Amino acid sequence: MNVIESGYLSGMDLNGTLLVIGNRPVTLAEGIIGACLLVGLIGVLFVVRSARSNAARRIREEEQLRRAAELDQRLREVAAQQAEMTGRMQTFADVFGSRQQDLTRVLGERMDSMTHRLGQNLAET
Repeated sequence: MNVIESGYLSGMDLNGTLLVIGNRPVTLAEGIIGACLLVGLIGVLFVVRSARSNAARRIREEEQLRRAAELDQRLREVAAQQAEMTGRMQTFADVFGSRQQDLTRVLGERMDSMTHRLGQNLAET
């Protein structure tokens, strides 16, 4: 039992002319088939476009992850260099502090020596 015999499309003539394009008459059946093909083609195009969009998005996400990993590596390198520089500056400050103490001690000893000699010279005169 087909669709026409069931009464669903009773009264419709599928072989009747729906429209004329140029000199060619298009029947209702051909119009329905053409519409179905058009809908199918649009569906296929939608699926292809969606697949391409998903692939492009996946590529962008992978690129972002790669850049994030690269940035993370660079930040680790900068942190290591900063720690090294901090250590060097601490060593410099320690050395400078000890040298300043040595200089202060030596100057103090010289001043005491000069004061002592000056006191002796004044006492002799």
